[in-house]
Amino acid sequence: MRIIRNIFNLGFISLELGILMICFCNVWVFGLTNGRTYTKISKIPPREIALVLGTSPKMRSGLSNPYFTKRMDAAALLYHHGKIKRSS
Repeated sequence: MRIIRNIFNLGFISLELGILMICFCNVWVFGLTNGRTYTKISKIPPREIALVLGTSPKMRSGLSNPYFTKRMDAAALLYHHGKIKRSS
């Protein structure tokens, strides 16, 4: 019975540490990105070049990948608003 209680306690402590770690990581990301995210194109500072992270244009099913589409749309929008001169 004592072994079962110890295993339960260890599992519970591990769960608590996991939840605390997730909360810490969330606070850390919010702290690092504060003031570096934009909701309006007019607020984005112009840059010489932009990096568009890659992903497959098509999913395994053959349908268009929405992540690819949104990334290309965002890059095109920034380019047409004069926020970037070229992308890579």
